[in-house]
Amino acid sequence: MSWPASTYAIFEILDDCVPEGTKAVGDPEDFKLLEMWGSTVHDQKVIAGRNVSSLANNWRFIRKPEYTTPNAVLEGSFGTNAEDSEWIVDNLSDEGMTQADMFESTGNHSCDSPTRHISAISSPVYRVDEGARGDLTITGVSHGENVEQFLANIVKRYEGQSLRVLNRETNEEKTMSNPVGHQDMLQVYSADSSNVSKYVLFTTPLNDNAVLTVIPPAKFEIIIDGDSGMIRGVEYGAVLKEILDSLKAPDLASMNVIDQHGNLVPMQRKNYHSVEVETVIGDSIFIEVVAENGNKITYRIDPVAASSDAFVISTIYRIDQDSMIINDLPMGTTPETFWRNIELVENATATLLDEEGSAKESGQIAYDDKLVVTSEDQSVQVVYLLAFLDAAANEAPSVNLAFDYKMLIGVMELVVSATVYDDGNPFGSSLSYKWEVVEGDAGNVSFDNDDALATRVTFTHGGTYNLQLAVSDGDKTTSVQVSINLIVLDINKADIQYVKLYPNPASNQLTIELVDFNGTASLKIFDLTGKLFYADPRWTSGKAINVSEFDRGIYLVNLTIGQEGFTRKLTIIR
Repeated sequence: MSWPASTYAIFEILDDCVPEGTKAVGDPEDFKLLEMWGSTVHDQKVIAGRNVSSLANNWRFIRKPEYTTPNAVLEGSFGTNAEDSEWIVDNLSDEGMTQADMFESTGNHSCDSPTRHISAISSPVYRVDEGARGDLTITGVSHGENVEQFLANIVKRYEGQSLRVLNRETNEEKTMSNPVGHQDMLQVYSADSSNVSKYVLFTTPLNDNAVLTVIPPAKFEIIIDGDSGMIRGVEYGAVLKEILDSLKAPDLASMNVIDQHGNLVPMQRKNYHSVEVETVIGDSIFIEVVAENGNKITYRIDPVAASSDAFVISTIYRIDQDSMIINDLPMGTTPETFWRNIELVENATATLLDEEGSAKESGQIAYDDKLVVTSEDQSVQVVYLLAFLDAAANEAPSVNLAFDYKMLIGVMELVVSATVYDDGNPFGSSLSYKWEVVEGDAGNVSFDNDDALATRVTFTHGGTYNLQLAVSDGDKTTSVQVSINLIVLDINKADIQYVKLYPNPASNQLTIELVDFNGTASLKIFDLTGKLFYADPRWTSGKAINVSEFDRGIYLVNLTIGQEGFTRKLTIIR
């Protein structure tokens, strides 16, 4: 965009009488200035250190996300360079910038969440009431700690907040070296000073209880040794959620389920059928209980096992312990993935064997491979057969276009893309993609990569084009189409004399003539959003068009004769 030497302003209307029409516009007291935009200098407009009066009209301006309030100072938001300006400034001539990029961002703005008004705080050490209003408290302040030590344990929600500790009796502010007393007050002021939160400080110790208890009728045994614990009596393969429902943590404590590496363990996982299944218990699940004061006890779930046990469990695979079959392996499963998805009973050993009885450590697991499990005392050995998912039930890929219709006005390129979901069948196949023109002159269209899921498309002439994307898994193919209506605005002077549009502006009736033209053409009238208001596929020159029902505004009149297109601006007045 570019401007003449002019200024634009945004005002808030303060008096309801003005928009209601009961009071005339003119009293300055009825308005509040919110934003000013523009410049008093025509040929030297500099924003973010760039002279935006040059390089024609191909500029894009985006407000930086950290700016969430208007700037009412003329040119006050411009800045002197890219760092101190409130604007991100790009030009079509910049490296890597395209017309599609310019149009995609038009009208968009996202800003960071404003925090200047926030007066609430938090703490990793104390218990802090939620909210910012009312009777708020901070509990767990240690006896003898001074103001500096206390404030070091407070986390500001916004760096610009200011904090004061007041004496409970005199209401005077304490210095950093003063001790914090019971029922002293912390005042937190928001960065913009519009809000204040008041917290009463209590030196009451936080609860240190991190002891788990068993809820009857469960018969688990809990053993605690310092900061470690053990839960016994749980069966291998039991559902994790059901075990947790039989345990109770202290009311003021938090509880997490983790693995041996400290990673959180989910209550459910998605199997290879894409079904959520319950996580089952093995010997590598821990329950971490953290008391209100930070004391922590980590409990290991110790499932029941004997030295003569020989079996495996799995959350992901469906294991039939009676038939000794491990079900639902996907075709192409590697030994590494297989071992990751099963768990041996404690101290048992296992070997994955191929059809010849050799240990399989690489490649892909086959139908005739098997898993041999030996108990800790070597007295029991069992053999599991492996069953795979049905690879024959292949479904065609599911394809969702980013959009299925787009109008381009004065833009000769865009990016088309889609998302694809596939079941992975047939086994060993990969997806292929193919873009092609199925309607419109294919000679006017070029794809950067016609075999990519997302590609840039460039047009040389206006018109309507249907582009088709075919996605194949080698067995089944899904095809979808996107329709592009391209209106070209660059028309030479000879074309302007060739097309006559009158009256313009129009209010009731519009006449369009093509000089020395006696055939038929396709006529379409759009508004600037691309909405179609009128269409006549067999329009003839001089034919009158009723526009009395059109809303006031700017429209585009598009005539197509064969492969040639003409576009004119139409103004409707009322």
